[in-house]
Amino acid sequence: MTSKRKKRRRRSSRPRPTVRQKGRTAHALAPKTRLKPIFKTLDLVSATGDKAVLETKDADRDLVRFDINIFLRAINSVKSMRILLAQGHWEVAAAPVRQIFELVVNAEYVNAQPDREEAALRYMKFGLLQLVRGQQAALRYAAKTGRDVDEQRKLSLDAHVEKTYPEFRGPKKGWLPSWSGKSTKQLAELSPQPTRVDQYELLFTAWSEQVHASPGALLDTFFAQATEGWIEEAIASDDLHIAETASIGVVLFIDLWTTLPALRPIELDAARNWTETLMTESAKLGAPPLGR
Repeated sequence: MTSKRKKRRRRSSRPRPTVRQKGRTAHALAPKTRLKPIFKTLDLVSATGDKAVLETKDADRDLVRFDINIFLRAINSVKSMRILLAQGHWEVAAAPVRQIFELVVNAEYVNAQPDREEAALRYMKFGLLQLVRGQQAALRYAAKTGRDVDEQRKLSLDAHVEKTYPEFRGPKKGWLPSWSGKSTKQLAELSPQPTRVDQYELLFTAWSEQVHASPGALLDTFFAQATEGWIEEAIASDDLHIAETASIGVVLFIDLWTTLPALRPIELDAARNWTETLMTESAKLGAPPLGR
């Protein structure tokens, strides 16, 4: 019994190959198996965030609810990112990371306003405008496709929009692009964090072809050739992208947490452990240091 256990231990301690060959079929281990420290960290991040929400006090106050809802969206984005990365879909996981970035720059801009509560209310009011305009668009689509339309409801929505949201009208009777009247790029430029502009360039320029499935996202597969070792090379490339995506997603999540005053302060040791683990794993895969 003892010798068998020792043999099993010796076998399990050997590095596991990323690809297993059986006949002519190659089986790649799943990313969550190849990159366990990364996915363990993502689980810790979302679980710690959930716990922080449950521990938040005065949740009946408007500003506290505002912070909680912003944070909950970020937690769900981390969870979505983790699900996609576990299946190797780093290209699609770029989308929830961009959501966290937008939450960060908007929260920073809210904090920079003279009256934070007034800014938060404006933010939420713009959300109501978006909701109503979405209902208007649905009615227009229904009319164009020959479906029955409630004309009374349509008139009511039109009147509501005209009377309730004058502050969001642009100079040419159009609508402002956002609650703040600024683009995401402008918010990044106004951020107190100098690296926001670089992060914007990464997420909204360098990674935009992945989010929008533009031609640049398809170049690798266009020119891919089944040369010797191509499977291992493809897996190594995917693993690097997975590590980079997880790293910047968690860095932005930490930044957002520190921006929302209603939440309990983040534990610095925990945040440091998350980032160090992700940076270490990324470096093993060949990623350059990710500045904050």
